[in-house]
Amino acid sequence: MTGFITQYGENFLLDLVCRRVVSPEHLYLALLTQDATKYSSGYTISEPTVAEYRRIKLGNAPGNWVNSGGQMFNADDIEVPFNFLEQWPIIVGWALCDNAEGGNMLWGGGMLPWKPSPEATASLPKGGLIIRTATYSSGLGR
Repeated sequence: MTGFITQYGENFLLDLVCRRVVSPEHLYLALLTQDATKYSSGYTISEPTVAEYRRIKLGNAPGNWVNSGGQMFNADDIEVPFNFLEQWPIIVGWALCDNAEGGNMLWGGGMLPWKPSPEATASLPKGGLIIRTATYSSGLGR
């Protein structure tokens, strides 16, 4: 589940370094029914409309994420808390947001299309959610 950093995510990282803003206590994993883009937000992404759906709350604390070679991944399995008893749409992607509803999208990505069904059980194994930044260059002007 590797993905891309959004425009908001890039600006947020710069703010963390240069403006001393505080990182959110929780992040929220959204399942997507349509692809997102670098310019998507937590308000513009397409999520399932079934009654049991909600974004999956992830703790954003030391020990929950592992840093390895310029990327971060989940340190433990992430349980998907749905029983899929309703008719679900096909899931084609994911988004990592800063709010349970709306808010900003920090990272996102596509995945192999998945049609949840009542027989399905879902979890995301350790290391299954990977977030990274692109390789950026910096400069020193005169």
